Amino acid sequence: MSRIGTITQFEVPSWFVLPFSDCGNDTDGNGLYEYLIINCTVNITSDGWYWMAGYLYDNTWSSIDWDFICVYLYTGVHNLTIQFSGSAIYNYGYSGVFFVELYLFDNVTLLDGHSYTTNWYDYDQFSYQPAYFVPPYSDYGEDLNSNGLYDNLVLNVSIYADVSGLYWVSAELYDGGWSYISWYGDYFFLNMGLQTVQLRFLSGAIFNHGYDGSYLVDLSLYDGSTLVDNDTYTTNAYTYDQFEIPENHFAPPYGDYGEDIDGNGLFDYLVVNVSVDINSTGWYNVEGDLFDNEWNLVAFDFKPIYLLGGSTMAVEFWFNGTAIYNNSYNGSYFVDLYLCDNSWNLIDYDSYTTNPYACIQFEHVIEATPPTTILSLSGTLGANGWYVSTVKVTLSATDTESGVNHTYYRMRIDGGSWGNWITYTGQFPLTANGTYDIEYYSTDIAGNSESIHTDVIKVDKVGPTTTSYSYSYALVLSATDNLGGSGVNSTWYRVWTVAWGAWTKYIGVITLGTTGNLAVQFHSTDNAGNSGTDINISMPIVDSTNPETLATLSGTLGANDWYVSQVNVTLAATDDLSGVSSIHYRVDGGYWKTYSSTIQLTVDGIYKFEFYATDNYGNDEDIQTATAKIDRAPSTSIATINGQKVTIAGDDGNGSGVDKIFYRIDGSNWSTYNAPINVTAAGDHTIEYYSVDKAGNSEGINTIVVSGNGQGGIFGLPGDWLLILVPIVIGVILIVLFAWKKKGKGKQPSG
Repeated sequence: MSRIGTITQFEVPSWFVLPFSDCGNDTDGNGLYEYLIINCTVNITSDGWYWMAGYLYDNTWSSIDWDFICVYLYTGVHNLTIQFSGSAIYNYGYSGVFFVELYLFDNVTLLDGHSYTTNWYDYDQFSYQPAYFVPPYSDYGEDLNSNGLYDNLVLNVSIYADVSGLYWVSAELYDGGWSYISWYGDYFFLNMGLQTVQLRFLSGAIFNHGYDGSYLVDLSLYDGSTLVDNDTYTTNAYTYDQFEIPENHFAPPYGDYGEDIDGNGLFDYLVVNVSVDINSTGWYNVEGDLFDNEWNLVAFDFKPIYLLGGSTMAVEFWFNGTAIYNNSYNGSYFVDLYLCDNSWNLIDYDSYTTNPYACIQFEHVIEATPPTTILSLSGTLGANGWYVSTVKVTLSATDTESGVNHTYYRMRIDGGSWGNWITYTGQFPLTANGTYDIEYYSTDIAGNSESIHTDVIKVDKVGPTTTSYSYSYALVLSATDNLGGSGVNSTWYRVWTVAWGAWTKYIGVITLGTTGNLAVQFHSTDNAGNSGTDINISMPIVDSTNPETLATLSGTLGANDWYVSQVNVTLAATDDLSGVSSIHYRVDGGYWKTYSSTIQLTVDGIYKFEFYATDNYGNDEDIQTATAKIDRAPSTSIATINGQKVTIAGDDGNGSGVDKIFYRIDGSNWSTYNAPINVTAAGDHTIEYYSVDKAGNSEGINTIVVSGNGQGGIFGLPGDWLLILVPIVIGVILIVLFAWKKKGKGKQPSG
């Protein structure tokens, strides 16, 4: 299902590469998904900044969540991900497949778009949301010194907590074009229920940005390190000069450059130059934090500095070049700037975006040795190499030179299809029963990649199920293991007379007695060492219920319940107590036979099929019937000519019978044949015809030619009348001419 036009029908500079895929991401190993991940591939034809946006809907296209990323991409094919909040899906309460709309932009232009349908998910597979934002919100300017200018922009944000505790609330402030201005974050203890918290943005960053209008706020709520909710808000409109410039404050513009100390052509530091306007002389603390485009902290620099009042002073932040190289990010960096007093009380805040850099411009070690990755497992080990609990997988990579860049892994279960490669971020669990194949490898900062490792991990947490089909004093047991399990190892039983007897291995049907009442207990074990639940029954077992048999006919069904192919008949019987002993059948009143495998009906005709089952207690099912009608061959038709009439007759032998005959003359439209055809026009005429039987089979087209030589006619007369009519007409014409001439000679003109 798609709501997006086929943008890729037109030439585009960059585009999505199909197919997409999706998966749940359990980040904390609690068995619930924190995110629904959409994996996308894009083909980029020119270096630059790109945006990808994703929108999540239920199967009625009602909105659930959205996400976007902004990334600097080089020419080539790249794998990108969009992640939707698991708590948003849980709170929405929808189970099923989800519809996703995906869009790819450069800085200003929509480049491509696609719709995608995910796999099926139940909403309770996703993590529960302990707290969440509750709109509407409000905002106002706060003037602390009554000078008519705002010292802070204050947001009142409502939050509902289902679980009381300490939460982190952060907010990012943007102008109307989503250019970053400022940030605020703080811890709040939330009681159960609805409450309001206040978030304050300092006036200096707003003034320095110089934007007039409404501001956009990106809100995030964390429980510990887990993001539990996010939202956006648009403030009232303000002018930047409504906000106060702090007495001591940052003074843009700023600058940056790479510093190569040892002259080897690589930058040892990224230096950011800022200016500070100071009115009060004294010691201050300044801090700069360097982030990549996804706001991952790359490096930081802070220092105490003595600043002179009444001056604008330069401050330099030096960010470590090796840390920048190790981050592997290419593009412009974000810098958060903090000005604090000597006691680290915040005075002013501002932000800055550097020029773009490639990570390889910065200091690093050149090496040729790849990293080494070790897989370790934690869980309860059972028998034969099977784990009988959830297994937690840890991938530990080391690199003694440039350092580890990323570790990747992918999995498949029970020999199925391989999943996508995933960037390892921490320990992950294997919760489902089955045999896992895991491939993994790591890359280092220098670009070396180790060979792929493969490990097999077998998980079976559930014992097998044992079913009794016992009757009278005969003990009949059958065991099955769970899907993906290790398989049934053995089945055991014991009998109570005056006390429980010893456990005995079950090897087949056994009679436990002839009189009296017995108690029997049984269970099965699997190859992983799990034991199934003990089941208790009493004997003798009286089975007064007949078994039931279902007949399934398979083949190509034509019209009117006729099959136009071979028919395969499958019989399946059930008996919940003593179990099925045998199934019997006969065809068209023939001899009864014992059913053992699929019955094949290959000859055309109508078959009456009778069948019944017998259980182990001796109960016979009432005779059931089914009918199979087979007609695999088309009917035939033949045309005969009698004078001016063409008669067409059809025959279908032992089949379903002729349903209709169609014909046409000289390539005209097809007509249904109901009566002999009169061919009245002169000349040769081609008649095409064919028949269709009641099963829907159609024969090939037949052709006859009706010749005008004795078989045609003129003006509706038969051809043999022409031999008589033509001489008569000629004779009449001669008589008329003769009479006219004679009349003219008998009267002479007068003188």
